[in-house]
Amino acid sequence: MAEAKPKSNESDPQPESLKVDPEFIRELLLSDRFHVPTFHHSGDFRSIRLDGTEYFLTSKQARVIEMLHEAHEQGTPEVGQHSILETLESGKRLRDVFKSNLDAWTNLIRKGTRKGTFRLNI
Repeated sequence: MAEAKPKSNESDPQPESLKVDPEFIRELLLSDRFHVPTFHHSGDFRSIRLDGTEYFLTSKQARVIEMLHEAHEQGTPEVGQHSILETLESGKRLRDVFKSNLDAWTNLIRKGTRKGTFRLNI
């Protein structure tokens, strides 16, 4: 019985349909589709920088961001509003914690996929 020889890719020319213009790849990688937000925080989360914009938070707001950041780092980014508010011993809506700082609410936090869940906007 004859042994089958593995096919060598070295001599095979690249099919025309697989050729991609390097300039196209460069433009795609530089586009907003592949933007990875830069997120930095102080030790107590009272100062946040997201994509170069700074946010200064109250202690409760900082605790919310810290909890959401912790969940993000653990690979489970969405946290229930009820769980966060229970920890804070505060209000009925997470949004109310950010009443005095709507820019931070709008830019740092987004709704999760399930009703009543939230995550960092990173």
